[in-house]
Amino acid sequence: MVAVALGQSIGVSTGSTPLFFVNTITGSIVSEYGSAGTLATPYALTYEIQVIATDEQRGTPVTTLAPTSVDLVNDMVSPGVFAVDWTVPSSEPLGLHQVIWTLTATPTSAPQRFRREFDVLRGVAGFAQKGYALVSDFRHEGVTVERASDTRLQLLIEEWSGMLDVWCRRFFEPRQQQLLLDGNDSTTLALRIPIIGVSDVSSMNDEGGPEPIDLTALRFYNRHLTQGMVQPDDRDAPRIEFVLLQPILIGMSSTYYPQQMFRSGRWSRGTQNIRVTGVFGYTDLDGSPAGDTPMLARRAVQLLVMRNLPKLVRVNDRFDARERHRITTESTGGQSYSLAARWGAQAGEWTGDPEVDQLISRLTAPTQLAST
Repeated sequence: MVAVALGQSIGVSTGSTPLFFVNTITGSIVSEYGSAGTLATPYALTYEIQVIATDEQRGTPVTTLAPTSVDLVNDMVSPGVFAVDWTVPSSEPLGLHQVIWTLTATPTSAPQRFRREFDVLRGVAGFAQKGYALVSDFRHEGVTVERASDTRLQLLIEEWSGMLDVWCRRFFEPRQQQLLLDGNDSTTLALRIPIIGVSDVSSMNDEGGPEPIDLTALRFYNRHLTQGMVQPDDRDAPRIEFVLLQPILIGMSSTYYPQQMFRSGRWSRGTQNIRVTGVFGYTDLDGSPAGDTPMLARRAVQLLVMRNLPKLVRVNDRFDARERHRITTESTGGQSYSLAARWGAQAGEWTGDPEVDQLISRLTAPTQLAST
């Protein structure tokens, strides 16, 4: 999710590139045994910008920027990652917008279309590119400017999106990262962050220099994006492994001992000696190469922000926003009420509100065990 301000210039050339204006392209590696998962440059990529601020515009979007070709060289943020190059007009309508991407992977493939929502505001607070909800989400739910300004909503969205990351032990948007992992003398390298696309895998030598590994020798487990497979769900067990490359004979005779395949390499044992560069994050399949922020995460942040909308000095309002779900009986004349026990076996670990905590429990990363 992202917000941009009237008059703001974004894009690679301006040095202001909100991360969530970035589109990640996941291509297939050329290998007999390999799988999709590398970041690739498409044959063609265009974008257009539309206003969808009202119910009518939701049904019939108003185009404010006609389809524009992406410069696959100058608009590239990193391999396989591209940005919108746009200066927001001072007359641009405020409110909810969408970018419509059209991607053509190869000269012979059919165009693929997908969308990303963002807000145009009078001004942005902080980076205004962090968070899983939009200011327009709250305006559509009836939160007026008098109750909470755009700036306050942006700061709360950023704060509680970060809190959701902490509770769930993962993040819910595509992020460019370079990971340094420990080699384990195994053919499989486990990650704790879901894989979207990888541009480089290197083994670090004793001098600290990278020695690139041929990506066609590796298999990346991100089948939720490349195959639409969520059973099993690679987001809960992301990993990279060396693929089976060539057969060997076991024993003296292939009559009794059929051919078996062996893995070509192992991750050399060490500490932070394997470098993986790419785009990572827990996203839902939406037809785009990188996936999108799960609706559950977006809703969780909306509810968390609403619970914390009253300012600290508004003690009664804050109590009402946070604890009203616990009220079992209430007497307005006598000003008395009864509260139920906090929900959940681990009360207070998250919020104690079942509507919020059930969402968080569904988004939380599984516990991972390790041994040495």
